[in-house]
Amino acid sequence: MNRYAKVGDIVYHKQYNISYIIKEINNNYIIAFADEILELIYKDNKWISKWNNSLYNDDEFIFYEGIDNMKTKQDYIHNIIDENKQYDRSEFGGITVEQLKNTSFVCLIHTTNLYGLKNILSYGGLDNRLILSKKGIKVSGGLAGAYPRELTIEYNAYNQKQFPGVYMNIYTQSDFLRMNDIKDNNFLNDVDIKIILPLDLLMQQNWHVNTADDNGNITNITFTPHTLPLYIHELQNIWGDYEGENGYMLPEYIFHDKIFIELIKGFIVNNIEAKYRVESILSEYNLNIPIYIESRNLGNTLAQNQYLYYPKLNKYINNNIPQLCYTGMSYDYGVPVNFNNINNPFTMKNMYGLPKDVIEKENEYIWQMRLNNCGIYEKYNPDKQNEYIKQIEDKMQDIYFNNGKRVVTNDYPPWKYDHNYYQSLEENK
Repeated sequence: MNRYAKVGDIVYHKQYNISYIIKEINNNYIIAFADEILELIYKDNKWISKWNNSLYNDDEFIFYEGIDNMKTKQDYIHNIIDENKQYDRSEFGGITVEQLKNTSFVCLIHTTNLYGLKNILSYGGLDNRLILSKKGIKVSGGLAGAYPRELTIEYNAYNQKQFPGVYMNIYTQSDFLRMNDIKDNNFLNDVDIKIILPLDLLMQQNWHVNTADDNGNITNITFTPHTLPLYIHELQNIWGDYEGENGYMLPEYIFHDKIFIELIKGFIVNNIEAKYRVESILSEYNLNIPIYIESRNLGNTLAQNQYLYYPKLNKYINNNIPQLCYTGMSYDYGVPVNFNNINNPFTMKNMYGLPKDVIEKENEYIWQMRLNNCGIYEKYNPDKQNEYIKQIEDKMQDIYFNNGKRVVTNDYPPWKYDHNYYQSLEENK
């Protein structure tokens, strides 16, 4: 192991084609993580897998020097938390430029395919499936937060299977440093096309993020621009470390309004044929936008950048209030699920095993907040849950199809996120 190793350097396993990022260096050990459920500890001249206790020799890895400007939680704590700037908001109501500059965020990524890209360019931007349906644009699985595999139009907001929004991920410096050369160059018609979008969008307030894929639901693993800056430094997977005690946890960012094509800053594809296809589509719209082929060199280059352009893109950024009204219903592999999630290793204490009455109170509280965010101001009654779902769907129908007004709220999730509160529940098991 290179004795000059630093946080942000890379150790690459030659056989398995996996890159690990060094995240902690101590006198006695080094910890490196990958974007799968994988973590290594270097101790006594051996690499040990935390996943299955396998041992690896140094010669199984290649050492790469990382970047010098690697941002860590300590940067955010020192420059934002210690300076009491976590309560600041941008002029649009979202995260501030200073807060963003003290994270490891590089850009937002929206993944689509060739049909989706044509739709986006023809429409002039990205939007949620209900608005696209209202305009007569068909969507399918993998596009615009849609779930059916076949192209379809949704004629109303009832019986939704996931939150209607524009779904994205944030790529951090760690995500790009883990990027490897693609070995399979076969082109597929449903090839993933990663659209690079600027972090300026996070300065808006019309979005929310779940610390794990939750079909866009709004529960107490949800953060908004009003709450995320308070806890960024405590959420490990927000920084690109997705391994948790419950497995692989990739955050999902859901935007509530149209995102204009003028904000597209590039595309990432996995081979030259895909690049030619995307170039051909762009030429139909007289667009000249960079197209990159995924590789280790590209990852190392992009990891040193931050797609933040303030104030140059301000005319494409809005101050729309968030749309947080949703039933909480989801269909996971065809099975309807009512998400009242009160357990997540990235946000709060593990609450499995708590007394039934405590869990019921937490669920009731979540439901009360859900009603408030839909403008249904009455005390939650569990016997009326089906009635509430119908009322929420009526409100969503009004918002998405009848140009109804969004509900102004101060109840931003996660509603009870307070370490002392959840710690006390754990202690009272």
